[in-house]
Amino acid sequence: MKIKISINSDNYVANYAEIGNIGNSVEIEIDDDTFTDFKSNFRCYKYEDSSIVLDFEKVGSETLEVEKKKARTHRLTAFQALDLYDKAVLRGDIQETEEEKIERDTFRQQWLAVPDNYTDIAIPIEQSYPIMPNFIEYFI
Repeated sequence: MKIKISINSDNYVANYAEIGNIGNSVEIEIDDDTFTDFKSNFRCYKYEDSSIVLDFEKVGSETLEVEKKKARTHRLTAFQALDLYDKAVLRGDIQETEEEKIERDTFRQQWLAVPDNYTDIAIPIEQSYPIMPNFIEYFI
């Protein structure tokens, strides 16, 4: 099949069209199997010698960023629960023990470190998530 691609300044595919046209595009031939992967990773393909080549290193770095973004989204939910818990403590609705304070602070610090410390995409990022203390989980 033939598709049209636009290329950025680094010769990576910036956009593509199966039907129609896009500005400053190049028409290329692509087989159906390659096109299946291309649709989900098109920004990882580089235009070289009138064809496209998958840059595996770029795929890995983009996958890593997707995993980190997933962790940041999950962390937001945890921090919303932490925020509600902190407000309940400040209002005096909850009497926080010293052990709970330490556990809360440790949980917060562990979550802050998860996205920055994650480097191995072979290990699911969810395995890096800290376990939420029961007294905070109540606020989800």
